[in-house]
Amino acid sequence: MYINIVYIYIMKRKIINDSGLNKSQKSALHKHSIHHTEKHIKSMIMNIKKGRSFKDSHLIAIKKLGK
Repeated sequence: MYINIVYIYIMKRKIINDSGLNKSQKSALHKHSIHHTEKHIKSMIMNIKKGRSFKDSHLIAIKKLGK
């Protein structure tokens, strides 16, 4: 039985709530989180929720926070 719950990434001690994102965005961020910091991923999630694309939110996070 599958229960729909909020995904919480625990990757290299990163705990990030990604509620409000669709399945493909969650998958892409999960893969992306291996190479970036928790602050970077949180910034990306915030920008994606505001309607920006994955690429745009990544560039904003890089300029604002670095890797």
